[in-house]
This record gives sequence, C-alpha cells and structure tokens, in this order.
Amino acid sequence: GIPIIRAMKGLADSTKSEVLRETLFDVSQRLESGVNLASCMQAHPKVFSDLFISMIHVGENTGQLEEAFKRLSESLEMERDTRKRIKQATRYPTMVISAIFIALFIVNLFVIPKFASVFAKFGADLPLPTQILVATSEFCLAYWWLIIGLIFAGIYAFKQWVATENGNYIWDRKKLGFPIVGVLFEQIALSRFTRNFAMMLASGMPITHALAIAAEASGNKFIGKRIIDM
Repeated sequence: GIPIIRAMKGLADSTKSEVLRETLFDVSQRLESGVNLASCMQAHPKVFSDLFISMIHVGENTGQLEEAFKRLSESLEMERDTRKRIKQATRYPTMVISAIFIALFIVNLFVIPKFASVFAKFGADLPLPTQILVATSEFCLAYWWLIIGLIFAGIYAFKQWVATENGNYIWDRKKLGFPIVGVLFEQIALSRFTRNFAMMLASGMPITHALAIAAEASGNKFIGKRIIDM
C-alpha cells in the first residue's frame, strides 16, 4: 500500500549498489514528472532488460503490477541459480584444459631442454617425433614472448568477434555441438525460453510479442533466431 514513488526512493536508499541507487532515483524522478513506470525503466536498458520492461508494461495495463514484480523476482532468482549451475558444470573441464596447457608450457620450457642437452652429448640420431619435440621446445624458449602475445591477442580477437551479432550467432550455434556440455547449453537455453514464455503468457501478453521477448531472453542467439522464425 506504499505509494510507488515513495517505495522507489526507499529502495534506492536501502540498496548497496551505487548504480541501482542512481537508477531508482532517476526512475522516481521520471515518475514524479508523469511518465509511466515501464517507460521510466526503459531509459535504463543496462539495468532493466526487455523482458523486465515488457512484464512491467503488462502489469501496469492490467492492474497487476505487484504480481508482475513477484513473477520477475522468481524468474531472476531462478536465472541466478541457472548461472551458478553453468559455472559449476564448466569449471572442471576449464580447469583440466588450463592445467594441460600450463603443463605443456612448463615441459617445453624446462624439461625438454634438459633432455635435449643429454641427447646432444650422445650424438645419436633422434627419431622424428623426438626431433619435432625438441624443435618445438627450442621455438618456445626463443619466442615465448611472441607465443604469450599471440595467446592474449587471440583471446582479445575472440571476444571482439563474439561481441558482434554474426559472431555471437555462430558461437552460440557451435556451443550446442560441444561434447557433453553442448546438451547442457541447449537445455539451459530451452528452460529459459519456456520459463519466460510461460511467465509472459500468464501475465496476459500476446503470444507473438511473448515469443519475440522470450527469444531474446533465451541466452542463445541461434535458438533465439529459431523462436523468432516460429
């Protein structure tokens, strides 16, 4: 029963996030000037997603704003749990792959050179695989700075590519084909879609609009494109 502007200011005073505090104060100021809540939130796309704004818009129009906030709260909590599960599922393979690369780097820099010096004293003809291994180690020793630079440049280039619309679409499609975790990524995207779609339909949103918003909120551009095609 607390007036919405007073409630917004109270939440702004109590939050620990400086960004959220400034956002809520701005929303309350816009509300005082006569702008509806959905439009006030739409001015802050980095804080409030399209799904959030659409739910608030429907809640305002149907007189069920409190119910819309409750559903959004439940959805955000489930999304937090989903992200936590994704991190747990990908943590082990990421650690294993990282450990392998670190071990290979250490072996090339410190272990193989020791054996190479021993082989050189023997003066024996080495098998081709051993020659390749020694040559790789010598290259790493001579150009370690170049290798590290290329790794960081590759990571930066990959992030820039994924940030583009086409790159994000291709990467999301590739992720679904990964062994073991690909199925997990697909199930997570579909669970997001079904959960958000059900929430918007229950709020009274038109099915075509709900599909478009749920596609964006699925977290996978490839699956989102298929939903938009539907």
